[in-house]
Amino acid sequence: MFLTQQKGNIFLKTEKKKKNGTKRIINAAKSRNFNHISKIIEVTSIFFFEKKLLKRKVFFLMDKKTYIEQRNYQSKVRALCIALINRHADIEIKITSKRSKLTLPFLKINTISFTSEDVIDLNKLIKRRTSDLAELDLEHKIPQQSALYRKKKNSYKESINFVVDLLIELGYCITFFETSGRNKSLKVDTITSIQKDGETFTSSQLERIGQTLCINLVERIGSNNTLFLRKNDFKLIAMTYA
Repeated sequence: MFLTQQKGNIFLKTEKKKKNGTKRIINAAKSRNFNHISKIIEVTSIFFFEKKLLKRKVFFLMDKKTYIEQRNYQSKVRALCIALINRHADIEIKITSKRSKLTLPFLKINTISFTSEDVIDLNKLIKRRTSDLAELDLEHKIPQQSALYRKKKNSYKESINFVVDLLIELGYCITFFETSGRNKSLKVDTITSIQKDGETFTSSQLERIGQTLCINLVERIGSNNTLFLRKNDFKLIAMTYA
């Protein structure tokens, strides 16, 4: 954007879609006796800067709201998935020491024990998988700092995807959709319904029951950060069928 002066008239050259708005500003500036070109530039610049700032603010608020909704939904679904897996195995869960005040805690699974000899150490599986993905990112010329950031995000995503796969292995019919990030980052599964043996959890039930379970599990964990759930935990069964 720049100004030229020709035969006493001022012309402001801008992008086409900004032209009319700019003319109005110049006329307003003239009516207020802003005779100097520099003053007109100042008024025009402030107008477009504030307009752009407002757009960014609205986008940020929408983006933040979407993030909170998605994060809360995954936390609720995770709690219900823990209750369903608990019908088949002992589970040790934990909660991160850093707890968000904006979202429900996302419960992490340490181990799943079907028998004393059949134990899934989910922590080790996720760490190995995310390390492999980070190496692939570096091979694909992703900057090291970005690869490390994605590694942290992938831990969350892989944990969700693993639980979906496990429930399918246990005989549950899962309806879900995949959400992918930028630059071919790892896709994450979002469950919309779960079915087995005539029992169905719709999206709204996943949220309602999942929230109750999540709050209960967080309270039971308390300040210990971890909780061991024996197979067929009575409280989980009662709340799942509520």
